[in-house]
Parts: sequence; C-alpha cells; structure tokens
Amino acid sequence: MTTQTVDLTLDTVRPWRAFRGAVKALRRLSPSFLRVTFASDELRYFADNGYDQRFKLIFPAPACGFEKFPDGDRWYSEMRALPDEEQCRVRTYTVRAVRPETGEVDVDMVVHEPEAGHESPAVRWALAAEVGSELVLLGPDARYDGPHGGLDFHAPENAEVLIGGDE
Repeated sequence: MTTQTVDLTLDTVRPWRAFRGAVKALRRLSPSFLRVTFASDELRYFADNGYDQRFKLIFPAPACGFEKFPDGDRWYSEMRALPDEEQCRVRTYTVRAVRPETGEVDVDMVVHEPEAGHESPAVRWALAAEVGSELVLLGPDARYDGPHGGLDFHAPENAEVLIGGDE
C-alpha cells in the first residue's frame, strides 16, 4: 500500500496564500489612521476582489519572526500548536487598494498610543514601521480559478449604498 502526500508549498494554487511584503510607503491620513502600502513581486498575485475583501496581516513571532510560520491549509492549527513565543500574531483587515501591475497592496490601520498592558501587535508594529519593514499578508491568490472567500457584504442588485463611519 502506498501513501500519497499532498504538496502544500507555494507551487500549489489555493484560494488563499501567504504573501511576503515590505512597506513601500507610510501615509498618515489623520492622527489615528495610517495608510500602509506593501510591495513585493509576490503581491502581483494578490487578488483584487473589490471593496470589503477581508485578509490577515501576520505579525512576527516574538522569538523567531516568521521563521516558523506554517503555510498550507492548516496554517492556523499548526501555528497554534507552537509555543506561544513562536506563534505569529494575526489580525484581520480590509484591503484598501490592490495594484497588481506594481505588486502593491494598501491597508488602512488605526493607530493609537497603546495602553500599558494592552499593546496590540498591530499598533506596536504600526508605530515602529518604516519603509522596508516586512510583514506577511495572508490573502486571496489571483491565480486560483474560483471564489476566494473573504467577501461578506453583498449589496442588493441596483441598490445605492452609503456607508458612514468615524474614527
């Protein structure tokens, strides 16, 4: 009896994958909003599914950065099985813009001074970010021929929609 293994490397096209990106630009939109532009050749394959595309920003593990971040269909359970200091921190964001022709993805992040004992990994990273800072973006792969998921809002056909919010 032979056992067949499934190759889950980056050569396998799945709806979602881990993209490495480096900060290309930082732009303060307001005192508490920061637009981060990530860029890399890999991000040319980050799918542009329009507004409301949910994805994950992966922040480096305290002990080892991204060295032990698993990539594959079971990435989350494999990561959670690691010791706490080796687990990357994960936060969900909405894509602001995707420019596949230049390999760029924009993300708007809320930034505020962290309270003692309540430092978010995203806020801590954003406050220290500079051009060249690296993160992993877990998002939709444009090479996948099918639905990617991560889109929750679907306006009724011919609906006019106005969404408002504040900081």
